[in-house]
Amino acid sequence: MSGRSKILNLKNINELYEEYSSKNKILKRTKLCDYYYSRLIDDAILNLKNFYDVRWSFKSWELFIGPFVHRYVSVIYDRIEFYYYLNKKKINLSLKKNQKFTLIASKRDDFLKLIEDDSWNIKFLNLIYTKKKKKNFNKLPDDNLKKKNREFNFNFKFLKYFFYKLFKSKEKILIYKPYWNNKKELAKLLLKLKIFPIKLDYNFTSSYQIKKNSIRFSNFKTKFKNLDKNEKLLRNIFFDLIPEFYVEDFEAVKAESKNLPLSKNLKKIYSSLCIWEDTVFKFWLCENLHRLKLYYSQHGVNYGMTLYSYSQVLEKKLSDYYLTWGWNEKKIKNIVPFYSTKVKIIQKSVENFNKKILIINSKCFKYLPENHTAIFYGYESKKYNEKVQELLRIIPKNSRKNFYIKNYPYEPSSNPYNLNYLKNEFINYNFLNDNENIFSLLENSELVIHTYMGTTFLECIGSNIPCLLIMDVDKSLLNLKTKKLLKYLEKKNIVHKNQKKLIRFIQHPNFNIKDWWNDKNLQAKVKIFCKEFVRDPNSLSGEIYKKLA
Repeated sequence: MSGRSKILNLKNINELYEEYSSKNKILKRTKLCDYYYSRLIDDAILNLKNFYDVRWSFKSWELFIGPFVHRYVSVIYDRIEFYYYLNKKKINLSLKKNQKFTLIASKRDDFLKLIEDDSWNIKFLNLIYTKKKKKNFNKLPDDNLKKKNREFNFNFKFLKYFFYKLFKSKEKILIYKPYWNNKKELAKLLLKLKIFPIKLDYNFTSSYQIKKNSIRFSNFKTKFKNLDKNEKLLRNIFFDLIPEFYVEDFEAVKAESKNLPLSKNLKKIYSSLCIWEDTVFKFWLCENLHRLKLYYSQHGVNYGMTLYSYSQVLEKKLSDYYLTWGWNEKKIKNIVPFYSTKVKIIQKSVENFNKKILIINSKCFKYLPENHTAIFYGYESKKYNEKVQELLRIIPKNSRKNFYIKNYPYEPSSNPYNLNYLKNEFINYNFLNDNENIFSLLENSELVIHTYMGTTFLECIGSNIPCLLIMDVDKSLLNLKTKKLLKYLEKKNIVHKNQKKLIRFIQHPNFNIKDWWNDKNLQAKVKIFCKEFVRDPNSLSGEIYKKLA
């Protein structure tokens, strides 16, 4: 390849992606990708409905494959743009001949893991290259998928099915993964609704090596005539990437779903996660959605706050009643301003703190994982790392023994933005283990510093625990209402534009955490913010009961 100065490899792909992502206009691309998604979901259904042999409504279809298709469009469009960027830089994208690999994930969650992998991204860019150049793409010679290892867990499955049918055959409400961390409140809800507490495992894992289904080699049909070059490529490679769960495993999932002992009398489903998990239950839900009402609850931060959240878009669209943590959109009828599902954290007595200050850090992605205006990936991950490093550098050395650092748990070491490397650079701090219970840490901290807007910030401020947030509100991609409320908190020194201002504030000789946090005007602003984004119910079980009963 004469004229090409570099070869894309594992050593330079992260640096090149940082350069590329620094020029991204994420908000602009969300509109384009949503347009692409709205057309591709129609075509995906057109291609799969005969293969699936099911009579589903569009809503059932979208609930089943929509979460994957939406992520597929967002990620693939991003990598296509990255491909064009590399082309302009004259980077060689061609792999060695006869190199064997597959790009297919087992299910949607595995797809999320693969798209963070450097090797996968290099191979995928090679796929685009070969499609663009109309060359033969190197596939496995026997067209087999990877052999899967089943983690066999009998878990008294058949015995559970027996008791499930015996005790739950007349139940009309199903509580499925509600995202509550207060087990006592959940137990109260089940008691009030007279729901027998038996938990089923709905996960599905195929247990043998399988050949690719013939549908992967068929031509992708479309009902649209005016496709642009990106839309054509999204369709051209769709069957090269759709996970096995939706193709090779489909018949087994379909058969297993018919054996689920779920009551035919069910009328309502309450959940916070069922849309996002590829399980047998998800197929059952799509089969029965026509006779059910889906009550879906918000399960984290940035809902109603950031300018674009893929999860908020799909959850609002697919639920009959969407229960928020307080915020509302008056134009959307199914939104119900509700309460936070997270337990209120009770802070321990101040005398026991010993001036313990906890710093909470974020997860950083190497590559764009979905369209969202409040996550870090690529260049933004690099900038965030630099922000955390600067924070730790400017804290006076004689104070560092009181600071405890909690990084995002279970980050892979292969991620260059994994903040665990800070342990070696800043040895005077107390770095906590990944498996430390976050609620116990919050209970036993005098002050919590959040280096990003995360769910833990909402949990802290909703529990009235003294906390600080580092955020440049003016530059953030938040809606106007959220910015206005955060500006109120900024005036009360809860939100700080940068690390230096925050450290100057807490290092001031006259700073007293108790006096500052208990100020009446500050508390009034905190209550206004919480009413909108993290409302605290007197009884969560009681409030949900009113909605479901």
